[in-house]
Amino acid sequence: DSSFSIRHQDYQRQVSFLKAVIDQFTIGHNHVQVGMVSFGSSVRLDIRLNDFTNKRDLKEAVGKIKQMQGGTNTHEALKFIHKFMYEPVNGGRAWSK
Repeated sequence: DSSFSIRHQDYQRQVSFLKAVIDQFTIGHNHVQVGMVSFGSSVRLDIRLNDFTNKRDLKEAVGKIKQMQGGTNTHEALKFIHKFMYEPVNGGRAWSK
């Protein structure tokens, strides 16, 4: 949630939590893939599932994602993820649908 309803310090806590979760997995094309979508009034694809193959670069990219502000458009974010995130161009694996 990157909306205005999340205070900046709480947004930073979300980012720290995501980095801690990433640390728990082996990241890579044949391992865990991570994608990130931000949402406020609109939806933004920040990280595709196939963008990163190691924790260090992924965590650095997560730390650079800027808070969007705006309204809390959760339903549009979920629709976006369902429709686009698992496409092959975004790193979706054919057998994972």
